[in-house]
Amino acid sequence: MNESPEISMSCFDKRFLPHIEQFLGGRSHPAPQVGHLPPKPSTLRGQMGALLVRLVKRALFWYTDQINRALFSCTNEMKEIHTQTGELFRHVAQELSNLEQDRAESQRREAQIREKLNRATGDLHALAQDHAAAQQRETQMREELNRAITRLRVTEQELDEQVRSMNQATEALRVAVEAEKTALREQFESEIQSIRESVKKTDLLTRQTRAMLQAQESRVSLLMRRQTVGPAPVCDASENACAELDTLYVAFEDAFRGARNEIKERVAEYLPLLTRKGIGTPLMPVLDLGCGRGEWLEVLAENGLTALGVDSNESCARECHERGLNVRTANALTFLQELPEQSQGAVTAFHVIEHLPFQTLLDLLDEAVRVLKPGGVLILETPNPANLIVGSHTFYLDPTHVRPVPAELLRFFVESRGFCGVEIRPLHPFPESYRLDENTKSAAVLNDLVYGARDYAVVGERP
Repeated sequence: MNESPEISMSCFDKRFLPHIEQFLGGRSHPAPQVGHLPPKPSTLRGQMGALLVRLVKRALFWYTDQINRALFSCTNEMKEIHTQTGELFRHVAQELSNLEQDRAESQRREAQIREKLNRATGDLHALAQDHAAAQQRETQMREELNRAITRLRVTEQELDEQVRSMNQATEALRVAVEAEKTALREQFESEIQSIRESVKKTDLLTRQTRAMLQAQESRVSLLMRRQTVGPAPVCDASENACAELDTLYVAFEDAFRGARNEIKERVAEYLPLLTRKGIGTPLMPVLDLGCGRGEWLEVLAENGLTALGVDSNESCARECHERGLNVRTANALTFLQELPEQSQGAVTAFHVIEHLPFQTLLDLLDEAVRVLKPGGVLILETPNPANLIVGSHTFYLDPTHVRPVPAELLRFFVESRGFCGVEIRPLHPFPESYRLDENTKSAAVLNDLVYGARDYAVVGERP
């Protein structure tokens, strides 16, 4: 093995470092000045040398100081080099010591690794023996497995034959079941369709029968009233008082009903319903009860539909005549009772039923069923009491209102008098600027109760 760096450096220190230190130490003393004479020699040679030195001194007296300064500077440089060299040697010695410690630690670890390697070699040898035994067992198991596979293949072929037979039987059974299911489904659908058609016909017949009964009851009631009493007076005061009230109510509608163009835009939404059913022709005319200022009649006329208005207010009728609208001045129920059966395509009443007593409302519905043709339409629009502002305040702005009618109640009345396909249409909610931010469920409920639909319409069809 090679000599360690520490031993080599130690030998270097012992051989050369003392000579360097002696040399540098000698230089640390004041150097003899060039030109200074040594002590007087005792020999002739020394005396001759001293004489020669004097001669050289006298010849080089001008250069002696410079030489002395150079020697002194060199001496100082050598001292600095000596100091730095000593520091360097000490640092190198420390590093060599650290290297020696690392070498000793490496030797210790090498010994540990060798010991572990020896143990691993022994374990590997044992594993090799176990592997050889395992290979032998594997060979035996493989032979047994091959024999088992051979037996399984024979069994598999037998099972395949059985499965193939079962599949064929299953497929035949599935085909038979599907055919049976298809036949049963077709028979069931046919029976269901037949039942649906029967139910539909029965329902239509029931509604038609109800409508006919209502019409017959209406005719009987009308005949009995005509035989017992005459028609009720429209106004129990003088004619001048009635005219004054009519004029006052027209002014009231101008103040609270809304602008004419606004009302026309609102009622125009019913036009698609009429045109889709072919209503508005001379054979299917529209009868508007309580036509008021005639906004609905004007919309119908602008769209080329045939219509007739009825209102007991002479001022309203006069205003409609001035606009060229076809209007009769009469009581709505009385006018209906005098019409022939199945003579109208549609009966409409905008904000009328809230002015009627309960029995009058039922009579009006009965007469509407009687005068409408099959497929004719009934449209009733009224204030929505489910809106808290309407139900508690604005409904009572009109002193002629009798009572508000809830939407569910009116739909029940309309359906009970023989109409079909009855629907409720919420109308005219408050503008969005009125509504609260619906950050909570309670805000959404409050918006519906306070700022929801102010009116609603019930639409039904005469079967």
